[in-house]
Amino acid sequence: MTELTEQVLRGITNDGAFRAITINATKMVQRVLNIHKLSGNNAQLLGQLLVAGVMIRETMAPGMRVQAILGSHPPKFSLVADARPKGMTRGLASLPEDGSDITLGKDTLLQVVRVLYNGELQQGIITTEGANGLAGAVQSYMLNSEQVHSLVDICCVIEDDPVTGLAKVKVAGGYIIQMLPEADEAALAIMTVTAESFPPVAQMLQSEGGDPEGLMHMLLKPFERTVLDKSSVHEGCPCSMTRVVGALATMGRAEIVDIVRKGEVLSIDCDYCRTNYQVGSELLKPLLDRN
Repeated sequence: MTELTEQVLRGITNDGAFRAITINATKMVQRVLNIHKLSGNNAQLLGQLLVAGVMIRETMAPGMRVQAILGSHPPKFSLVADARPKGMTRGLASLPEDGSDITLGKDTLLQVVRVLYNGELQQGIITTEGANGLAGAVQSYMLNSEQVHSLVDICCVIEDDPVTGLAKVKVAGGYIIQMLPEADEAALAIMTVTAESFPPVAQMLQSEGGDPEGLMHMLLKPFERTVLDKSSVHEGCPCSMTRVVGALATMGRAEIVDIVRKGEVLSIDCDYCRTNYQVGSELLKPLLDRN
């Protein structure tokens, strides 16, 4: 698979009836799963959530940050997909303490948080009870929270490595087709018949060599269509030493003075990318000069 196909596409039918998002994120998902050393059903769910997060961002707010959070109530686990503009995506996994697999049901919630341009948060929450997997939950979210009729399919096909026990991703991707206000009965009838013949998205992506443009062609084949945008998808994290020190600046002055006096070195890990930062007193001393 080439770097060209590791991307997300936005397209529209020329009659304005339908919008489609297609994505191949196999390498991005593999890198995130490697970071968190996941396998089995938990790896598959986080992989699907990462795909979903990117697709939701592309449909709702391509230029904004979107987080898709799968969690339980009461809290027992949480999976987070953090999809940012320009394709940077990262994931977070907090698994059940008893080592059990995460399952979707009445106690499992899908929360979508969008960061608006003014910094405010907009969010919607639905239960996954009765949903047809995560794709069904996303489809329900789009209808109940965004009032948009959508057709969604997501895949993360994995096999666990017999030596390491960790997940190896064969393909991860998906699509969203959304009905727009311009759709008339004739266009809707054509799409309904076409969608009935869709095989699983994993099969569709693999038949197209992982190419999201080929996938879009298959989905919208009866319609003249235009690809509006192509963008890359990659694993990445915006953490840095500067951000870490900035976060430590919220500590009380007395606590900082004590750390500097003792010459301690703080060891801090990023929960998302697992990068370790060693923060010595020389980096903390400037914080004492604050007014």
